[in-house]
Amino acid sequence: MPAIVEKGPFTRPVYPTAPIVDLNNLDIYLDGPPHAAFKRMRHQAPIYWQDEHRTSWEPGYWAITRYADIVQISKNPQIFSSAKGINITLGDPEVMNPQVVNALIGGMIGTDAPQHMAYRRICVPSFTPKAIAGFEPRIRARVNELIDRVAADGHCDFVTALAELLPIWTLAELLGAPQRDLPRIIGWTNRLTGQGDPEFNPNAEGQQEVVKVFFDLFSYGRALLEERRRAPREDLCSIVANATIDGAELPPGALDGFFLLLVIAGNETTRNTISGGLWELTRNPDQYAKLRANPALLSNAVEEMLRMVSPVMHMRRTVTEDTELGGQKMRAGDKVVMWYGSANRDEDVFPDGDRFDIERKNASEHLAFGIGPHFCLGSRLGQVQIRIMFEELLRRLPDIRAIEPPQRMRSNFIAGIKHLEAAFTPVRPTA
Repeated sequence: MPAIVEKGPFTRPVYPTAPIVDLNNLDIYLDGPPHAAFKRMRHQAPIYWQDEHRTSWEPGYWAITRYADIVQISKNPQIFSSAKGINITLGDPEVMNPQVVNALIGGMIGTDAPQHMAYRRICVPSFTPKAIAGFEPRIRARVNELIDRVAADGHCDFVTALAELLPIWTLAELLGAPQRDLPRIIGWTNRLTGQGDPEFNPNAEGQQEVVKVFFDLFSYGRALLEERRRAPREDLCSIVANATIDGAELPPGALDGFFLLLVIAGNETTRNTISGGLWELTRNPDQYAKLRANPALLSNAVEEMLRMVSPVMHMRRTVTEDTELGGQKMRAGDKVVMWYGSANRDEDVFPDGDRFDIERKNASEHLAFGIGPHFCLGSRLGQVQIRIMFEELLRRLPDIRAIEPPQRMRSNFIAGIKHLEAAFTPVRPTA
């Protein structure tokens, strides 16, 4: 371990060499997550002090890159709390609106027990194995509708034609949102997850524009929830809109947070794993051939896609009391940021972790959905969508492959793919 020295209110490591990487520099993610740097960090500085003085008014955070350390943090919410937010920073306090902050830290993902579990129980009925099994035929029908749109062309932007449209459709069906609103919802999610990307936010440095997008999404969600209070249906919006905890209605911040979480988490994880999965199959033709020859390997291949893509790159926790992790002292108030993509390639858990192997024995041990009390509630639904998408692609467009490298989102939060040009042998639409 490096020597420990005192600097202001924080206990920081001092390394004998220059910093390994600046994780706040969004440009380093344009070619994908910085896995070479993560590997160096795991071996040389697994609990790495990332300074923020050039990009934030906050001093910095501990970057956590080893699998075991992330598991320990995730399973100890009493010491490593979500209640200060799960993003590295909530934004400039002089700009960020209190309503936005309340949504980011007042919803299910930004709370600890017992509040977190109370919120989580509200949504559980929509994500049971029985509920999802009943949803599968509709998901498969939707996948084939999307394939029919491009089948005769022989090429498409795989993201905008297929990968992007399935999870947002599924989300709208789950929530009870009108399908005509999908383009607006896609636009909002792109702008919020790609805040630093010039394609999605031409004025990327202007936080006021981002706050407006939050407001647009919250206004839409509140209108939908109010409609379900007046006329409940059998959908998740109706459940959330009419839920109570100890006889009290959910506060506005919790409702905004619910809608924000469902729209972003329900879309980005699945969308980017589908896109990243095709890219991994294209880059590894031996694995692709193996999957075509034996489609029974697909369920495990989906787990391996999730491990390799790690669509949510990080989550933050805040230390609640002086503690120690992996030999490193930490103080109450310190931020810790868990880098899941690094953990999912940790050689101590996944030998030869940079290799895509659809027969990997422990692929399902990945942390793409987190672990502990904040384990992703919609993980099963996401896996079902990914599996069905590739089942139908293997059946109908068995030679589909990427023909150009992916265009990635400029973000250190979502491992997003904006565009992925694909080609295949044209076929007749089923209709």
